[in-house]
Amino acid sequence: MSFATLVVAVGALLTAGCVEPSCTVLPPPFALVVLVRDSVTELPAAAGAYATARAPDTLAVLERVDSLQFGGVHLPGRYNVAVSKPGYQPWLRANVAVKAGPDGCGLVVVRLTALLQPL
Repeated sequence: MSFATLVVAVGALLTAGCVEPSCTVLPPPFALVVLVRDSVTELPAAAGAYATARAPDTLAVLERVDSLQFGGVHLPGRYNVAVSKPGYQPWLRANVAVKAGPDGCGLVVVRLTALLQPL
């Protein structure tokens, strides 16, 4: 299955049951975006980091998009989001809510900033 097919399939899943015509628009690629920065320099710090989002029955390894951000999560729920990187203290944000969009269409994008503290 190609990436484009997967995006369409996920989009169809997320918009299932919608009645409004606006529900036919595909959702953003990720419902959870984590910007990762060094807390001292405030420079991007996603390179070399590892990020996860854990719900009671789900573990999503977040995809590194570029030197600044990770993205992931395609289902609503409450997640514990963790970022780890050698040379830094682990970062954790508990109970992050990813919610369905208006009228149950798609998901509302949640953006977090992880300021990593050097050891």
